[in-house]
Amino acid sequence: MIKKVLLFNTNQYMNPVVPPIGLEYIGSALQDEGYETELYESMFSSGMRELKEKVERCDVVCMTFRNLDTGSLFERDYFIDVLKRMVTLVKKFKDVKVVLGGQGFSIAPYEILDYTKADYGIVGRGENAVIDLINSLSEGVDVKRVYYGNDYPIYNKPHKRNILDYGKYVMYGASMGIATNTGCPENCNYCVEHKQAYEEIETENAVREVKELRKYTEKFIICDSEFNHNQKRSTKFLKRIIEEKLNIRYCVYLKPSIIDEEFAKALKESGCEGISIGIDSLTEHGIKNINRHADREVVDRMFTTLQNHGLSYVPSFVVGFPWNSIDELTEEIEFCEKYNVDYISLNMGVRLYPHTSFTQEMADELREHKERFKGVLTNNEDLLKPVYYIKSEEFMQRVVGLQKNHKVKLIGFDKQERE
Repeated sequence: MIKKVLLFNTNQYMNPVVPPIGLEYIGSALQDEGYETELYESMFSSGMRELKEKVERCDVVCMTFRNLDTGSLFERDYFIDVLKRMVTLVKKFKDVKVVLGGQGFSIAPYEILDYTKADYGIVGRGENAVIDLINSLSEGVDVKRVYYGNDYPIYNKPHKRNILDYGKYVMYGASMGIATNTGCPENCNYCVEHKQAYEEIETENAVREVKELRKYTEKFIICDSEFNHNQKRSTKFLKRIIEEKLNIRYCVYLKPSIIDEEFAKALKESGCEGISIGIDSLTEHGIKNINRHADREVVDRMFTTLQNHGLSYVPSFVVGFPWNSIDELTEEIEFCEKYNVDYISLNMGVRLYPHTSFTQEMADELREHKERFKGVLTNNEDLLKPVYYIKSEEFMQRVVGLQKNHKVKLIGFDKQERE
């Protein structure tokens, strides 16, 4: 009989410090189901003795795995070996079942289970899936190795937001994470989120979470992949924030699309201070190859609306695709610079994540032209460690050089320069 579940945040990366809201969501669901939970936060732990004591008190360990790596070509950190060590440690302390979840795990669930020797996993949103899994373990019935959250209805009960010690996160400058939907409605060919079904969270439940977290700080981040996918619904959420006089400041992710005036007005009045817009390409062949839908006319109308409402925004591009050219990229940057953008974010190199269509397209090239790639290029067939397609060294160096004459920032490059 299972009574106590240990919630284990494996993320130790502190740039930035990110509270594991997904772990808190499944903890809340397990508590509602009658299970007792305890938290082990590896970022703030006092050492192995604390972990050993908590593992010995629990019946199951649920670990969240946020990212395979930092997502930047210019940073050397990757996290799969850290996860493997943590699973090994837990099993050394006690013969206990380990369940993995989180966005990082969902990228390659079977490969990560094989690599880490964990027992079970949950892909995508996890509340109803973890209840099914833990109930099955407790009752001694058959348990699947991997549970898919998209196979279950969205969990629309209010989430408890008092499991994490948010005061510690705020000390390190963290923002409070809030979600109004899960998954992603887009189908970008290189992205790990494109198979995660889009579902909307009950608006009043999301507002209730903001109220609960507001006592810690006014700084928030709306974690939705595409907050403007359903602008009518997002506007309703923002108007509730305004009506409740919550006085928050937040950043948000938007996809390139035409913005309603009402939505833009609600963004401004509810405290939006930063917008990241994943453009990726403004050329006809680039949009087609990536599977994006917004052309220059759409982006022009979007930027103009945001600018008219005094909103701060950053267009971002992933660069290094086979079809990229430095001339086209320069022209795309100059197009964005005509507007009142804070800066243009460039992520150099296209990460080959397991199971994406872009990775499948690059399979032959990775075997035959390793000079076009950077990262861990040996003993990494499952791509759990970072591999980036860069097109060529010359192209990469010319992208780096764009920082001299244009309003661009290259993700991770400053950190490499400091090192």
